[in-house]
Amino acid sequence: VLTDGNSQEPEVTALAARRAAQEGLDVFAIGVGYNVTGEELHSIANEARHVFIVHEYHALDSILNRLGHETCDVIPEPPCPFDPVDLMFVIDSSVSIGKSNFTIELEFIVEFLQAFEINYSS
Repeated sequence: VLTDGNSQEPEVTALAARRAAQEGLDVFAIGVGYNVTGEELHSIANEARHVFIVHEYHALDSILNRLGHETCDVIPEPPCPFDPVDLMFVIDSSVSIGKSNFTIELEFIVEFLQAFEINYSS
């Protein structure tokens, strides 16, 4: 989950995160800015080490290596050289983000995924 604010429905969000964790998914929560609380992010992520906070969208690059490491449990470069990983991003597209920051979110995801070998047949 990549967001710049707390959920409008925190109970629903927490329930969805718990269900994802019960299904065996690793859930990461990335907060951008000052309008999202650590408490909210920790209710989404299934481990404390899966919570990331940056103060602006341009700072997303600063967490790429750590995110890659936490995703694969190996030092990136290249990330996940041995085990396949299914990734899904849930990104905040609310009005508060704005068009330029939404573009930065998308660029962050593209940059993160460039280090992975994508299997389009799966």
